[in-house]
Parts: sequence; C-alpha cells; structure tokens
Amino acid sequence: MTQIEEMDALDRPVDLDGYWRALLLDFSRQQGRIVARWMMANGADFYMSIPAINEIHERTFSENICWPFLFREIDQLVFYNRDPLAPYEAQSLPELDLLSKHSAFSVDEFELGIVITPLAP
Repeated sequence: MTQIEEMDALDRPVDLDGYWRALLLDFSRQQGRIVARWMMANGADFYMSIPAINEIHERTFSENICWPFLFREIDQLVFYNRDPLAPYEAQSLPELDLLSKHSAFSVDEFELGIVITPLAP
C-alpha cells in the first residue's frame, strides 16, 4: 500500500487522492457489497458499489469502472443503512472504528446512515 502523506501547515491533505485511496481500500476489504452515493465536485451524483481491491489504482479506478474520475474529485460519500439499489435490503455501514483511523475525513451520522467528507482545505 502507498504511504499516505501528512497534512500540510494549513491542515490541507497534501495528497487527497492518497487519502481517498486508503479509505476506499479499507471499504473494499469489508465483507459484502457496499453501495454509496457518490457526490462529485463537478455536480455529478450517482450510486455505485465500492469497487474491489484490484480495481482501485493509485489515483483512480481501473478502466473497468464506468465513470473515470480522480479520487480527489469526490466531494462526499453517503452510505445508507438500506441498499439504495435494493431499498428493501439492509446494508452494512462502514464500521466507525475503521473510519476513525482516517483523520483526513469528517464522518457525520444521520438517521439513515453516514456521510464522509474530506476535511476542508
């Protein structure tokens, strides 16, 4: 796994791609499919499962993923306690213990799930 860089003097992630990559790799190691709502910097908003480990590259996903984007383009990931693609099925949320080791993100819980946002630069 790539070494994640430290925060700069203004508490901005030096390598936001690297922070997202580390978080996505941890998610992909969890058992089962995890669907998230991906809210992007360009305004795109879609649902997609967290890709498998072998699909997560240094700064983007493999060519097999439909939407090519850099990880730094992610504004928020929203995880619901119900699978948005199959709303009658419960979905395991990412474990808060797992999320706590990723200090470059804020994690907010709400009634239906959790929201993950990079800390403001």
